[in-house]
Amino acid sequence: MDKYADTLMILIKNLNNFIYLEIADNGIGTDSIKEDFGLLHIRERINMLAGKTRFESSINNGFKIFAEFNLRQK
Repeated sequence: MDKYADTLMILIKNLNNFIYLEIADNGIGTDSIKEDFGLLHIRERINMLAGKTRFESSINNGFKIFAEFNLRQK
């Protein structure tokens, strides 16, 4: 039986105008991440901010998204 996520953790840090974002769930995860529309769109948006993204997942350890980028100044 699949274990669907019932908890989502979002962590946002601002260190010297640099944003660190981590989003993680406690679902079943996967051993092979396929970057389709949703993940590609996240990567593209963060790249537009000259940032970096990383996706992690493994069976029984949920899914995690990491992003970091400079906070835009007015």
